[in-house]
Amino acid sequence: MTDLLELIGSWINSPDLQRTLWPVKTLFILVTLGLLAVASISLKKSSYFKVNFLQEFKEYWGYRPFGHDRREKDWKSRVLSRLERQDPAEYKLAILEADKILDQVLQRMGYGGETREDRIEKVPDVAIPTIGEVRNAHRIHNNIVQDPMYLLSETETKRIIQIYETALKGLD
Repeated sequence: MTDLLELIGSWINSPDLQRTLWPVKTLFILVTLGLLAVASISLKKSSYFKVNFLQEFKEYWGYRPFGHDRREKDWKSRVLSRLERQDPAEYKLAILEADKILDQVLQRMGYGGETREDRIEKVPDVAIPTIGEVRNAHRIHNNIVQDPMYLLSETETKRIIQIYETALKGLD
């Protein structure tokens, strides 16, 4: 048995066989490098690596959901900046923007439905404890859209914006 193994070992290591197999080895090495290049380019161009690795890494080490900083900046520029202008028309726009941001977050979270009302109705009470207030705030949003002469005070606007902000923090 050992003689057979020695014979096979000497045949595999023989210079003649190695010289004969050299082009095949080279071909396999080139194919392997090509496949590695295709795999790395595919990972770079697709969102798989970003979603399944970088996003999780950032959430884990940042102690915040992925995209939270962008949403927070968006909230400040689209909603809170309108409240600072002390204009009733801007108050209405702030509420419209807050409702739109909430709707975008609900869509990203997978709450289906054709309209915002459908998505808000599908949110369980556990996800947003103040879901009733959010529904009332959305009704005010609808009133603003349907009636351009709808009047809002600054305190009422701030209360509604606070409802949306609390809901968004609860969803994060």
